Amino acid sequence: MEIAAVNRSLDELQGELSKFDDEVKAVNRASEEKGEALKKEKADHNETKKELEVTQMELRATKKELAMKSGELEDLKDKIAAEMNKNSCGEGCAFM
Repeated sequence: MEIAAVNRSLDELQGELSKFDDEVKAVNRASEEKGEALKKEKADHNETKKELEVTQMELRATKKELAMKSGELEDLKDKIAAEMNKNSCGEGCAFM
């Protein structure tokens, strides 16, 4: 009789141990999935960071180009103003 009771207790403990083992496996799987998700998120973050760095370099280049064009426009504006002054004074002065 005592042996049967001990065997039942062992079976119950074996069942609980099996449930606990399943829970541990589930937690490990979830942990692995979370780890994979974090790796992907980090890779996405790094890719976005690289894209932003490229965009920043492109913006700097565009800023330099715009500064050069602005300087060219200022030079052209000065040339036009000088030419207008020269032409208006020369022709305007002749009519006066």
